[in-house]
Amino acid sequence: MSEASKATPSSAELLAQYKTFIDEIFRRLNAVSESLGEIDANPEHPDNWKNCDFCWFQIRKICEYLTVAIVLAHHCDTGEIADLKKWRPKDLLVQVSKLSQHPTPVQIGASFTHGPEENKQIAPLAQPVNGKEISAIYGRCSELLHVGSLERILSDNLPSYDVGELKRWVDALRRLLTNHALLLPGVRKALVYTAEYGQSSLLVLGGDEEAIFHTDGLPHFELYAA
Repeated sequence: MSEASKATPSSAELLAQYKTFIDEIFRRLNAVSESLGEIDANPEHPDNWKNCDFCWFQIRKICEYLTVAIVLAHHCDTGEIADLKKWRPKDLLVQVSKLSQHPTPVQIGASFTHGPEENKQIAPLAQPVNGKEISAIYGRCSELLHVGSLERILSDNLPSYDVGELKRWVDALRRLLTNHALLLPGVRKALVYTAEYGQSSLLVLGGDEEAIFHTDGLPHFELYAA
């Protein structure tokens, strides 16, 4: 077996690994929703800070899982990710943006459409999510979780948890990822993930020819509202 074949997993391995990351994201989103339920049930509880720390930490990890999954798919497809040691979403997404015009997940309809030859086609509902918004959520979580500088503490300039903001992130992440496609470089392949009624699945659409993906007319997918 050559070094190249060792370094590049098969399509089946790619599917299994990508799905594992996205399933893990949903597991953590469910845990965040449970903690939010506890906060809503008793908003004045003195220990709600524990739930808040947990929730924002999980969202931070979800941003990392999502960007690592994106890089995994692009690396398995092309083998051209230059530095696999990077871990911050901003640094990871810079690398995949060099390989593809549409490197981030696209929210799609729950059902496939069919082309002229009865081939399955996805129905995008919005533009691919802006990678800067993933990084913005990650940065906001880090700002809240880190103690920060002494100057910030002494000036009483500490950021506060915003449960409403957190709920918007959770809702947006669920809407984005429940039915989504990840377009691989050249739009020759798309990983299609669906997670409805407690079941998740993943398949590959595409072939050798480059497909056309028009974003004109598609609305912006708002993941993070500043």
